[in-house]
Amino acid sequence: MGRYDDELDLDLSLYDSVKERRPSSNSERSKDRERSRDRKHNRDRDRNRDRNRGRDHKKRKRKRKKRWPRVLFTFVVFLFAVAVCLWAVIKYVPGSKKYLLTHCGGPLLRLVLDEDTYKNIYDDTFGDSVVNDGIDKSKFKGFYTVALFGIDARDDKMDAGVNSDSIIIVSINQDTGKVVMSSIYRDTWLNIPNDDGSSSKRFRKINSAFCSGGVKAAINTLNTNLDLNISDYVTINFEGLATIIDKLGGIDINITEDEKYYINYYMDENMAVTGIKSSKVTKSGNVHLDGLQATAFCRIRYCSFTDSSGKKYTDDLGRTARQRYVLSLLVDKAKSAGVKKLLSIAEEIFSGDTDFIKTSIEYDLMMDMIPTFIDFELGETRGFPFTYDFPDKSLTNGESAIAVGGLSYNVSKLHMFLYGDSAYVPSNHVQGLDTKLKDMIGANDILLPEDKEQNLQ
Repeated sequence: MGRYDDELDLDLSLYDSVKERRPSSNSERSKDRERSRDRKHNRDRDRNRDRNRGRDHKKRKRKRKKRWPRVLFTFVVFLFAVAVCLWAVIKYVPGSKKYLLTHCGGPLLRLVLDEDTYKNIYDDTFGDSVVNDGIDKSKFKGFYTVALFGIDARDDKMDAGVNSDSIIIVSINQDTGKVVMSSIYRDTWLNIPNDDGSSSKRFRKINSAFCSGGVKAAINTLNTNLDLNISDYVTINFEGLATIIDKLGGIDINITEDEKYYINYYMDENMAVTGIKSSKVTKSGNVHLDGLQATAFCRIRYCSFTDSSGKKYTDDLGRTARQRYVLSLLVDKAKSAGVKKLLSIAEEIFSGDTDFIKTSIEYDLMMDMIPTFIDFELGETRGFPFTYDFPDKSLTNGESAIAVGGLSYNVSKLHMFLYGDSAYVPSNHVQGLDTKLKDMIGANDILLPEDKEQNLQ
């Protein structure tokens, strides 16, 4: 009886506990079903969220993998579009190429050719010692004038103590980019001022100014005799000229048998002076000359030279005509060489161990000028004086010299040629030198053909 009662009590307690958990009505059962559905929904939602998170993570990884190629592609497309636009602007917009080179070229060049390297060729001692107070400097507005000296340096001298084998005045029109050059005949008999630019009574060949007082004396001589405002220079020796010609790939020239002979005549000396190896020229006619051979061609004065117009030059006139011709060929080569090649040449010149070029042109100005040089227009080249005579040696200290055919007349013509000033009146100083030259060596006025015709009319 006792066991049965205990089992009955246990069954009743289980019944009561189940009864307590079991809904006592339909409404409670309905709520319970809703709660069950909510729990299932929450479990499904959590599972879906986890799956979505996994997919999103994979998508992000894929996006990260594809991002850089897509950015790179966009950048390349952008560069291509810019290049096409620049090409179109340069091709169809007048003056755009010059504008871009002038305004954008300088800053880019500074990244390639640094100022410290440029100091290897920069003459920081030149200063403002070049004087010419007797001229109206406003007449040179819009023009930049620089003197180019080719020197016969045989022991690495770049200043006084050597003769200037070539003297070239370069006038650059800063508005149009047009460049004209006039070579001064080295045997021209002119007044050589003192080294400081003050007046003197010395009259000699103009190339002696460089030998006696260096580049400052040479520029002062040009300024005071020709009413010029030259304040900068570039000096280059045989080695420098030969190196630049070689870097541009040499030049093609039609030479005579006599010119071939004298090229070979100078070759041994050129090789000894420069240390550059070359060979003799074996034929005349159309030939390809390397740097040293072309330099020898520029030195010839013992046989005549005929230019492209058929005009014939002899003696020192022939030598300067050859030099102008070679320079015109170098300009053509440089303009077709491209920016990359020219930068390579400039970098080698600036950083070279050998001193074969010196200049007073400041770094910033040079960087601004190089882009202009790449696209400049080379105008006519002429020799000075335009008219001349050959005086008796007894009047020029026993030396063969060239007498200007009227200094005032030729200076007026020079300013017309360099600056387009057709009404230039020479300074009182030049007019005084003109009178002295006429008295000393008979350097009387010799008019150009066009002026003779005007006088006849």
